[in-house]
Amino acid sequence: MTTLDTTTIETAVMEAFAAAKEASLSEFNRLGGDSMSCGFAWVTVKPGTSKVARYLKAIGEGKAAYGGGTQIWNPGKLNVQNIDIKEEGAYAFARVLRAKLGVKVIVDSRLD
Repeated sequence: MTTLDTTTIETAVMEAFAAAKEASLSEFNRLGGDSMSCGFAWVTVKPGTSKVARYLKAIGEGKAAYGGGTQIWNPGKLNVQNIDIKEEGAYAFARVLRAKLGVKVIVDSRLD
């Protein structure tokens, strides 16, 4: 893997957030709105000391995660309560960062 520079990280993160929003909106439309199970979804970038994790913190998107890493809650940024919509956004976000930057990204969720 090549060394990750700031421009590469910034571009991939922007693409990841866009993919997360698109996936969230797609799931919202597929479900016909914000209904059904209420919950949360997030991604954790590990390790929390990586360039990607530090970048996410620097732009105000990441917070230190309990157990290590940097978490981004609801990366699709759609203001809904449906866990399925939030999970779709989180999975899309993770796929882009894994593919573009080769970083470890864990998707997690829980019902409310």
